[in-house]
Order: sequence, then C-alpha cells, then structure tokens
Amino acid sequence: MRLKFEILNISEKKKLENAFLFWYNKNGQQTGTNISSLVQDMFEAVDTEIFELKIDNEIFGLFFYVIARDIAELGGGLIEHKKSNLKLAHFVFKYSAEYLNQKGIETLQVSVRNKHYKYNSIIRYYKSYGFEIHKVGKNQTELFLIIKNK
Repeated sequence: MRLKFEILNISEKKKLENAFLFWYNKNGQQTGTNISSLVQDMFEAVDTEIFELKIDNEIFGLFFYVIARDIAELGGGLIEHKKSNLKLAHFVFKYSAEYLNQKGIETLQVSVRNKHYKYNSIIRYYKSYGFEIHKVGKNQTELFLIIKNK
C-alpha cells in the first residue's frame, strides 16, 4: 500500500465541494453556506493549502491546512465509503508534522464538532496520539499538538 499527499489543483475543486457535502450529510448537518463559494475562497486564500490523500493512486481523503503565524489548523477527512484506520491517521499526522515543520510551524490544531457522530472516539484517539484539549466551546472542541522538531 503506497500512501502519499498531493496538492489539489483549483481545476479539481469539485472534489472538495463533494467532500464537504459528504461530511455535512454524514454528520446530519445543514451546510448553512454556499459550498462552491467556500471552496473558491479556500483556493484563493494565501493561508490555505489543500491536499489529496492517495493510496495506490486512489483518492482516499481531502485535507487542508489553514496557517496563521506558527499554528496550522488541519481540516478535512476521508471521502465517501472509505474506512478509517489508525495507520491512515498516523500517516496524516506524521506527514503534517514533517511538512509543517519545514514551514516553521510549531503547533497543529484540529477542531471536532461537538455533535460529530463519533465525537468521543475521535477525542480519545487524538488524545492518545498526543493532542491536548485546548478549548471546549459551545459547538466544537479544539485540540493542539506541539509538532516543533517532532
């Protein structure tokens, strides 16, 4: 099994639009925003980088970083009908730490919606990997992982 990240080009933005719709539907949420506009804004933003996770050249997930100073927030996830496993999650975190360290980023942040259908499992997994809960808000929980020289 060959895992790799590749930059998602703006010409492929429909993939990210479909992924957002899938993620919203899977969590039983209304989009509440124009997905096409959101995705277009992400591609135009200078602080956002969007990647495909590929396994043996098949797209398995879409992820993005929003970078502010020395913190990068990781967003995204697996796409339709793809099964998650710890190996994939470890690959994403390891790749993120290495890639972001090269950019001088010291902290990786993830946010989990409090109403996510797998909230407890996700929080437990992130904590087992080394993430620490930074803030539990009304709608989401923020976790940080120090990646400097990891």
